[in-house]
This record gives sequence, C-alpha cells and structure tokens, in this order.
Amino acid sequence: MTNAVGAVLWLILAWITVVVNAMLGAIMMIRIHAMYGRSKNMLIFLIIMLMASTITTGVMVLFAGIGVLGEKYIFLGTNQCAIVFVDINAVHLHDAAWIPTIVREVLAFCLAAWIAVKHFRELRQHGPTGSTVRDCFAVLIKTHILYFVVFAAVSCLYLGPLSPELVRRSVIVIYT
Repeated sequence: MTNAVGAVLWLILAWITVVVNAMLGAIMMIRIHAMYGRSKNMLIFLIIMLMASTITTGVMVLFAGIGVLGEKYIFLGTNQCAIVFVDINAVHLHDAAWIPTIVREVLAFCLAAWIAVKHFRELRQHGPTGSTVRDCFAVLIKTHILYFVVFAAVSCLYLGPLSPELVRRSVIVIYT
C-alpha cells in the first residue's frame, strides 16, 4: 500500500506544478493583455503561447511519471516511502519540464518590459495624462517585477540539477 501511495503523491505534486503554472500563466496573460490596451491580436498570441507551454509541460510530466515507483523503507523504526525513478532520464525530463514554462515567462517578461518602456516614453513626451492611469500602470509594473524575480529564483532551483557540472560536483561531495 505504501509503495502505491508514494507514487500517487509524487504524481499529484508533479501535476499540481503544471496546473499552478497554467493558472499563473493565465493571470499574467490577462494582465499583459490589459497592458496592451486589450488588443485582440495580443490576446490570441498570449493564448497560443500559454496553451503550447502548458501542453508541452504536461506531456513531459506525463512521460516522466511513467517511470516513477514508490518503495517502502524502514528508517529509524518508521515506515517511509521513497520515490524511485526506473529510468534516470525520467528525473531529467521532470526537471526539464520547466523549460517551456520558463520560455513563456521570459517572453511575457519581454512583452511587459516593452510596453512599460513604451508607456513611460509616451508619458515623458506628452506629460502626465492622469494620476489614476499612471498609478495603475505603476502597480502593474511593480507586481510584474516581483513575480518575475520570484519566478526566476524558483526556475534556478529546478534547472540547477540539469547542469552536468553541478551534478558532477554534488556526486564528488557526497562520495568523498
């Protein structure tokens, strides 16, 4: 029973990541769509980008989950469940599943930065048009910056294990 529970818990956690990233992508898509003046073309582009990223990530997690097993271990007199990957490539595939999401977020960051620069240039040329619009846009930009900084930090944690140099150094440290 413990073996199956461990594998199911891993699959739930892996799929929660896909769902949460899709929800955050939808929120950012709506915000960027608003920043671009509700452009229909931009909305279509953002929807296609979000769907492609989410589907690709989902397929990668699906294939990574095929090689997952739960194993029962007794540690200090208690039953523990450990996740075992049948194929080491499944571990790398699970970590690499973040790559489509990272590409989508980098593109979203570029779109947000582009419209912010364009907006501030227009404000400087034409003078302030109204404090409410300027304040709302400033709040959008500040929250976008916070979101992108946090996303970059989390992405580094997921992409770190894909680096052969980091893996080689961690193996040396563990076994010496």
